[in-house]
Amino acid sequence: MRQLSFLLLVLFTFSLFLSSCKKEDELSNRDKLIGKWKYITITSTQYKNNNFVETQTVNFIEATREYKSNGIYDDFFPTSSLPDLAEDGTWKLTDNDTKLLIGTKGNPFVDTLYIKHLTDKEIRVLSINEYTEDGNKYRFEQELYLKK
Repeated sequence: MRQLSFLLLVLFTFSLFLSSCKKEDELSNRDKLIGKWKYITITSTQYKNNNFVETQTVNFIEATREYKSNGIYDDFFPTSSLPDLAEDGTWKLTDNDTKLLIGTKGNPFVDTLYIKHLTDKEIRVLSINEYTEDGNKYRFEQELYLKK
């Protein structure tokens, strides 16, 4: 009887322990985004009048983007043939954290990046730009792939 009571006490204590341990809160998209990211690839796809024209992929070495908690981002693109190109601007999540609005200093244009995939280790976003020229409709899609 004593062993049964002890066993029940152990099981009861263990069940209390398990029920009090809650799963760690999942990071918000904003928290996942904050930090320094390394550009892996940018894939650009072009369409003319809804017909595919071409796709190009650029692989990066040592190019980074840092999203800061104050809504500022910094880009750094080291190159061998040109001086370093550094860009910074603002960022903001919208539409239930499915869109990332990017603005650059001195430029009123805001680019919308559609978040396709986001974890605390990698992100894929899509930028879509459309315009009409000389009666032709053009569409450019750029998918950025970055890793922490």
